[in-house]
Amino acid sequence: MTLHIAIGKAILNIPVLRHAYGWLITVPRKRGHLGKLWKTLERVYGRGRRWVIFDIGANDGRSGISYARAFPRTTVHLFEAHPKVAAVAHQAVISAGLKSRATVHQFAASDANGEATFHVSSMPDRNDWRK
Repeated sequence: MTLHIAIGKAILNIPVLRHAYGWLITVPRKRGHLGKLWKTLERVYGRGRRWVIFDIGANDGRSGISYARAFPRTTVHLFEAHPKVAAVAHQAVISAGLKSRATVHQFAASDANGEATFHVSSMPDRNDWRK
């Protein structure tokens, strides 16, 4: 475990520090290319409120982890249907120290009950989990 992850886990166990840590995570995002998105999310959902966020098609979990860090009072449910990718997301949530507020569900989310064919992309890029 790297030092910054160990420090992050310690900070997330103290409510006041968890709030400050979430604020520090969002500042660079607001100045980056997704700044408008983060500002809108903060304005609409408010940092002080308790929300449940659903990350549908969570992939490796980075987005859900970012939401959990940016909004320290939220609970995040990450949905990823592919077993290997879901395992990567689950490990990322654990490594980020967010297991108490972020849960990875290994199935697809839909507006209908039942089964469907799951198609995996056949064009991996250089960062693809299949490599």
